[in-house]
Parts: sequence; structure tokens; C-alpha cells
Amino acid sequence: MYLWGFAFTEQSETHFTLNFLLKNLEHELSDQHLVVGEKLWEEGKVTKLFENEHHLWIASVDGFEVEMQISPSKVKACSCECDEFERERMCGHVAAGLLNLRRKLSETVREPRQDQRTKTFSHQKLTVNAILDSVTQDELGAFVRNFARTNKQFSLALRAKFAAKVTLADNREKFGLLLDAAIQSYRKANDRISVVGVRQLQKMLEELLGQADDATALEHFAEAWAILAAIIGRFSPIMKKLEGDDPALRDQLQMAFGKISHLVSLPIPPDLQEEISQFCEAEFSRPSYRLNGFSGQLLETWAAISKDDEAARQVLQAIDHELEKEMLEANYRSQLLLVKLDLLDMPGLKPEAKVFTLECLSAPQKTNAGGGCCRTVR
Repeated sequence: MYLWGFAFTEQSETHFTLNFLLKNLEHELSDQHLVVGEKLWEEGKVTKLFENEHHLWIASVDGFEVEMQISPSKVKACSCECDEFERERMCGHVAAGLLNLRRKLSETVREPRQDQRTKTFSHQKLTVNAILDSVTQDELGAFVRNFARTNKQFSLALRAKFAAKVTLADNREKFGLLLDAAIQSYRKANDRISVVGVRQLQKMLEELLGQADDATALEHFAEAWAILAAIIGRFSPIMKKLEGDDPALRDQLQMAFGKISHLVSLPIPPDLQEEISQFCEAEFSRPSYRLNGFSGQLLETWAAISKDDEAARQVLQAIDHELEKEMLEANYRSQLLLVKLDLLDMPGLKPEAKVFTLECLSAPQKTNAGGGCCRTVR
């Protein structure tokens, strides 16, 4: 039968039999598995690749053991320990292992014999690939370093592309430092960001948002959060300083909040939940977020991650403190009330719900001011 583009001939308990050419890997894998596999491969997560038996290869991919049977240039069977493989009979770990195995086998085939190693290979055209094939890693590295020193846009693009590969004492802060450098490089004397600068920052955000998606897909949740927190933390305060009337950067910030909402809906570790909760608590009421219409989204994230009664009461207390402020914008007041009502639907908050309902009945203008709403809380 055919499944995900593969021709399956039989199925065993742990291995699934396949029949396609290894060189056609990109045509056979689904985009979902191929993207994750390429990311794992590029990050060097494929280790300990060896031939255990004739044509049976084993690799460790991001902590999971992957087995691949190749005979001799076709993929015949594969398996992985992960839950995704058990559900879908294919996963990003297997994709990464196959990509790495294909590279290893192709290098073995291309290795010249001893008496041919002094021969020079001739290219037909002076292309980028011809250059990369001809220079050493040291020569290429020296060129990149020198070019990055003299070209600001290239330097920032290089750091944005590979920031995730650099390990710092505070991995979350590295993305903040990257964005600080980018923003500062495009600041004018009047503290505003030029139109050209806004467009360059949009390109950087597009790259970082893509990396956040990749990190989430690979279940590197802390890295995804580090990227998204840096984006909204650095860009919210400068939205009023952008020149031009291009809404794309604001749209990208809205996308970042949407990705945060998706992230907190996943089974992230408790310590990361606490980190996100503390960030939302500290940031949602700041003027830079409120003036740009982002406070409500941070508040919704904080409420969504506050799953127990004690945590929910902390959010309610912060909401009540905000509602006591004068001159709140109508939309913001409405967001505060709606989040409060949703929290009060929690079974453990019935006493608070009863008090709020009585407040609505006795003084509806207090809770309905500025376009808010008051509905009966069960």
C-alpha cells in the first residue's frame, strides 16, 4: 500500500518496510518530516552513525535510536523509538538519519583512489557552488569574518541565522542582545527607526519567527520561548518610533503572540511554565504594551497558563488592580473583564464568582464602564 508517498510492502512489529531510492528522499518524505529532519541534521543532532550489520545502519538522533536498512541504494526499512514514529510510521528523526546516511554513503562513493588524488577537478562555470567546492573551511571562515566586519546587514543576518547554534550562559538573553544590536544600528539621531531600517528588521523577524516554529516542532520549547519573548520584549517599546506606514512589522508581532499562545497550549515543562507566567505578570501592565494594544494578549497568555486555583487568583488580583486605574481605554477594560469572567468559570473559584456576580447586580455601571460586559458567572 502507499502511505506518505512510500511504497510499503509489509509491516513488522517495530520496523516498517519501504522501497524507494535513497537519492529520491526529498520526493518521498512528507514536508512535515523533511523540515524537522533537515533541522535536526543541520544542528548536528545525528550522532553515532554506524553499520551494525551488512546494510543495517544505526544512528542516534536527538536522543532517539534510529535503524535504517539500505540495500544497496534503496531504503528498505526503518524504525525509531519516538512516539511520532509509532503513530505515523515516519518521523523527523528517521528523516534526519536518512539524510545523514545519504551524505555518508555519497562521500564514500566519491572518495578518489590513491592514484587519482592528485588530479584536479574542473568546473564548467564559475558558480557559487564551484567556489564553495574549491575553498577550504579556513578560507571561507576568514572571508565571512572580514565581510561581516564591513557589512552591517550581512553581519546581522548572519547572527540571526545562526544565533540558536551559539550557547551562552543565558540563552534567552542572546536573542535579546541580537535584537538590541539590530534596533540600535537603524536608530537615527532623533531616536526614530528609518523606513529602510524597518524593512531590514522585518526580514530579521521573519527569520526568527521561522526559527521559533522549527524549535516548537522539535519540542525545543525553551528555545522557542526565548526567541518569542525577545521579539515582543524588544519591539513593543519602539512601535511608536517606526517611520513609514508599513503594518508588516506590527503583523509580525501579532504572529509572535499567536505563537506564544500555541506554545503554552503544548505540554511544556513546569519550570518553563513558571518562567512564562512570571514574564506575563511583570510585563502585561507596562505602558509600552498597553499603548500598543498588546497587554490583553499577555494577560490572556498568563491566564491560559494559570491552571490551578492559586495561580488563577494571582491573575484575578492583577486584573482587579488594573481595573482600579482611571482612564483605561475601553478595549483594554473589556479585555480585562473578559479574562476575569473566563477565570471565574473555574470550579475552584466559585466564591470569587459569586462576589463578582453580586457586584454586577448591585453596580453594573462599575463593571460595564467603557464598553465592558457583565454576564452571570456560574
